[in-house]
Amino acid sequence: MTVERAMREAVFVAPAEREERDRMRRAHAAAAKQLQVSASGPEVWGWQGRTLGRRAGDCWLRIVSAEADKAGGRLWEGTATADTHVPRSVPRPRLRGVLDWTAPGVAYRAELTEYVSVPPVTSGTPALDQDIALPDSWWSELKSALGALAMVPTDREGAPLGTDLREWARALTTQRAGRATSSLSMCPNNWMGVTYQSLADDALFPHGAFGG
Repeated sequence: MTVERAMREAVFVAPAEREERDRMRRAHAAAAKQLQVSASGPEVWGWQGRTLGRRAGDCWLRIVSAEADKAGGRLWEGTATADTHVPRSVPRPRLRGVLDWTAPGVAYRAELTEYVSVPPVTSGTPALDQDIALPDSWWSELKSALGALAMVPTDREGAPLGTDLREWARALTTQRAGRATSSLSMCPNNWMGVTYQSLADDALFPHGAFGG
């Protein structure tokens, strides 16, 4: 099994129940109407079916849902927090709108961001497993962006730099299957080391590379 397939089967999947899939689709359509955009791109499901994203013109519309008493946290607040705290010098889609609402027992958040059409440097996995032909200027700009990102304080946790991402994918696959899994070392760190999801939301990895 490839890393890409393991990651997607482990976490980036639609809800198993049809009722849940339909509920998320209705919520996405309602958000599109409220934000006055038209979603037309393919569905991209995110973390364990909790998020659903689609292209909407020159934007990307993503919704996240949770039980009303469990709304919040990394999946819920990450995009808005990054938009507020990360310097504009760090390339990433700009947040254009946020919409929060509730239904009986369920909370929703919709985020409308710029759509990134630049082809990804890598697709399906956060690990670079082959040489990539990029100019020196690209690496220089990446270094500058990561330097600025590293200066932003955060209490978020992620896989430390150097984590074997293939082991991470295998662990998630095993965990989802309900079997015992070895734990990966996790530690507080700064924005520069906050897992692949931080980069998945910027211009280096366009929308849909790793999930909704």
